Formats: sequence, C-alpha cells, structure tokens
Amino acid sequence: MIDPRLRRDVAQAEGLRLEAYKDTEGYWTIGYGHLMDQSKSQEGEKISEEEAEVLLTQDLERAQAQAQTLPEFGGLGEVRQNAVVELVFNLGLSRWLGFAKTRLALMQGRWADAARELEDSLWWHQVGATRARRLYNYILTGEYPNEQSDSEGQSVVGQPRDQDPRSY
Repeated sequence: MIDPRLRRDVAQAEGLRLEAYKDTEGYWTIGYGHLMDQSKSQEGEKISEEEAEVLLTQDLERAQAQAQTLPEFGGLGEVRQNAVVELVFNLGLSRWLGFAKTRLALMQGRWADAARELEDSLWWHQVGATRARRLYNYILTGEYPNEQSDSEGQSVVGQPRDQDPRSY
C-alpha cells in the first residue's frame, strides 16, 4: 500500500497534466510524471484524471517494490523510506543506483552526508528547489515538517520562507 503522504508529495511535485508533453529530458510524459511509450510520438494523447490516478498508483507501486529490494531501504524509517521511493520514482531505479555515495551514507546512517550528496548532484539542479529541499530535509531529519492549515482549512506543508531549509 502506498503511503498517502508519499502519494501527495509526488502528485504535488509532478503536477497533473492530462495531455502528453515532453519532459525536461525530452521524454513523452502524461499524468503525474508517467513516462509513456517513447517509440512513437504521443502528441495529442489525453487521459482523464481517473486514468492519471491509476497510473500514479501503478508507478508508485513499481517504485516502492524496486526500492524495497535495495540494501539501504530496510534500515530506514518511514520518512526516509518514502524519500527513497520518491527518488526511485523520479530518477528511475538505474539512475538511483548511480547515487553510490548517497546510498552508502544511508546504509551507514550518515544522514547529513546522504543529504549533502543529493545537494551535490546534477539531479538537485534539474528537479527544482522545492522538491530537492523537501527530500533533502526528509533524508536529513527523518521527519515530516509540521503541518499547518491555510485560511481555507487545507493542510499545508511548508517551511518558513526566511530560513534555510537545511537548518531544521
């Protein structure tokens, strides 16, 4: 079963696009970052919100199953496990395997080193500051930030804008 917090984090980071588009690396993508068949043009392809939700569930289940096979995964708490699942979702398993220093630091419980290795990667600059900092903090602290409600009573996850996110 997919942790609802993980699902929400990924959906928010990816955003929902119901029409096929090429991602930053030129791959055909749809829904919440779902990679499509790359062997043909997907221009004009559309899906419904329900189909996007199904694809997200399938993609997260695949990423979670892959993450659970990794030696660094079993010794992590829930928050760090969710961070690794999201990294596998975002990068793909083969690219995550290339993060050898990050993975070793996770296995050894060296949280600050693991977080710093993410920060020193090309991924950090490609993925966007919000997602990168959030995952950095999950790895560093092993905790979700405190949640607050906005003026409409919706749950808001965030950090004060005037502080360095790594200072938590």
